[in-house]
Amino acid sequence: MIIDADSVGARELWQAFHEKRPTCPAIAISAAGIELEGVAATIAKPIRIEQLIETIRRLAEQIESDSQKTPPLPTSASIAAPVVAPSPGLVAETEGEEKTQRIPTLRLQQREPETGESPATPPGKDLSAVCGTAEDIDCNDEAQVSKLFLSLEGRLLAALQMVLAEAKQDDQPIALRYKENTLAIFHPRGQAVAVPVGDASLQRLSQVAFPDGMLFFEKLPGNGASAPGPMAVHPDVLLWKVAAWTYRGRLPTNLPPNVRVYLRHWPNLTRLLELPDAMRIAALLNEQPMSMGRVAEALQIPQRHVFAFCACAHTIGLLDLAKRAADHLIEPPPAPPEHGERQFLGRIMHYLKGLMTR
Repeated sequence: MIIDADSVGARELWQAFHEKRPTCPAIAISAAGIELEGVAATIAKPIRIEQLIETIRRLAEQIESDSQKTPPLPTSASIAAPVVAPSPGLVAETEGEEKTQRIPTLRLQQREPETGESPATPPGKDLSAVCGTAEDIDCNDEAQVSKLFLSLEGRLLAALQMVLAEAKQDDQPIALRYKENTLAIFHPRGQAVAVPVGDASLQRLSQVAFPDGMLFFEKLPGNGASAPGPMAVHPDVLLWKVAAWTYRGRLPTNLPPNVRVYLRHWPNLTRLLELPDAMRIAALLNEQPMSMGRVAEALQIPQRHVFAFCACAHTIGLLDLAKRAADHLIEPPPAPPEHGERQFLGRIMHYLKGLMTR
């Protein structure tokens, strides 16, 4: 197990995993010197590949040595996977409730129970719902870039972010409502969120700019509700898909497309709404900071695919602007020394370029 100790909620996730699988060795990586109790080793960022491989090799040898002294470990099939346990402060669906809730101009469908399968985009599905249909732009043209930004004023996404921030500081559930309709219920401390409405309704709501006061939150009693149904998910899962349906290939106002960006850590793409080329984009931005326009050019994909991924990653705090050389997760290998003749030719080229610009 390799853990990014600098990520949000890393300590709680590690403790939950360690309780389920106490014999699994772990390596923590951290730029801030954060130490997690029970890990076998801690490595400072940026990681040197040789150091990581040597640490893994050492732990593997230790496991092999211990296995010769102790009975074999349980198989993975006999170990239950860690699950985010819902708080008892949320209201469950009852059998007598109707299948739909009505609000003006919208029909909210209740969410079906999770099947445990990761969300996927069926082959041939129209991707405009998550990345729009806009053509590529010149990322250095201010006029074109200004039309790319989308304000979240009055949007469902902004309301969800506000309620999540409030829930992280509170010890009781908080519900986001539209009139008498409940759109989401956040667990205490923002550990999970229950969504009583279906994805089709959420998608429509994500594209609406609501007037002031129509979306509001309400704190719920911590012990006055029964246990929830199987609709609780991690907040990142909800924010990611609402961001995709909200931006649809556009960008937050504080995320210009011509500035280098980077991923703080690798996204759990198996649990997030599928976006086109997400794996390839993540692999490139995880390797080194790069502007979104350059990513699209390097991968030879439409810019809107990159914008959609970056907007969603930025929403859940996974993507940020690169401001330091140390923003690399993996330390780049040292550059080989230049040959003397190449340095001489480089000076000649620099001189000739100077003549051409005079």
